[in-house]
Amino acid sequence: MAAWNEAQSRIVEAAFAAAVDDSLWPDLTEKVIAATRTRGSFLGVLDHTTGNAAHCILTNASAKGYEEYVGGMAQFDPQARMVAHVGQGAVYTDRDHVDWDSPVSSDYMKWQYDRLGWHSHASIASKLDDRHAYGMSFHLGRNDASRIEDVRQFLSPIAGALSQALQLGFIHNNKLTEEYWLGASANIDPLAAFLLGENGRVLRMNLKAEQVIASGRLFTLRAGRLFFPLAREHARIEAMVEGATAPVFPMPGAALLRGSAGKRWFVRISPIVRKRRIMVIDEPAALVTVRLLESMNRTQKALWRELFSLTVAEARVADQLRRGLPADAIAMRLGMKAATVRTHTKMIHDKTETRRNAELAHLLTLLAGQ
Repeated sequence: MAAWNEAQSRIVEAAFAAAVDDSLWPDLTEKVIAATRTRGSFLGVLDHTTGNAAHCILTNASAKGYEEYVGGMAQFDPQARMVAHVGQGAVYTDRDHVDWDSPVSSDYMKWQYDRLGWHSHASIASKLDDRHAYGMSFHLGRNDASRIEDVRQFLSPIAGALSQALQLGFIHNNKLTEEYWLGASANIDPLAAFLLGENGRVLRMNLKAEQVIASGRLFTLRAGRLFFPLAREHARIEAMVEGATAPVFPMPGAALLRGSAGKRWFVRISPIVRKRRIMVIDEPAALVTVRLLESMNRTQKALWRELFSLTVAEARVADQLRRGLPADAIAMRLGMKAATVRTHTKMIHDKTETRRNAELAHLLTLLAGQ
């Protein structure tokens, strides 16, 4: 293999830097674009069983073009099918695989040119697992499409190193997810806990969660998602998952569900603050905790304290908030300062993951079985 020139060496260095800092992948694509004098690039993870782009960067693409691509056009991209069959670190161009006699392929390539100005491409692809692969492609316009072989020759010597960097980025991000899960699950033991991805699929579960699933007393798993056998209850859970995993303004949720043998279960779904990482197939988006309420004979305030780690004073204030009383009235009734009531109220909202007193009152009333 020929020695890398200075530009190729800088690109490989940038790729391995991005492997441990996901925010640097755009910098890598910019370096390749500058070195190859291409018009734009694609970098992302593809689900080659569906053709969908899990996550991607489209460099020098319009916002509208990006939205259309990730919104559905990706499944018609002939590269989505190509990456399912390539070897590790394969390099190819559109001349190797685009079937212009196929209406699907030709229509897609026309869309790509009309929307993005991209005509020809040279690409690197490699499988990540049985379902996913990454793709990295660099595009030329129609007038300079004859240079596509030069782009291939530039990428070929460094394709193996770029493939290793992308694999490392994928492994590194999975490790970060695992570290988060280990920390989170340690803090919520002994609750049954599920880590959900952006699409609502279960990414991780602890031993108690596995026991809940195996028992069939509340949830089961279908296609990797939590499933409740009663349609009405399942609809509630689905709505809560959708709200908690929403990309914008995710909302926490809680429900008291009745499982088999009349047992009551308290389910909480908490959004996870997250950022978009390129080398992640399904970003952790929400944490679900499940607890069996073996007895409802304990006082309501004791139950709230146990479920939400409220202090005695916070539980007393929460009881008054549930009744709809304002801070001044609560202060007078409990012999506190109004400022103290407001401080307790903020802590109660933080611990119960509610935003308004009305939302808190609904949750606490729900737990009381009313």
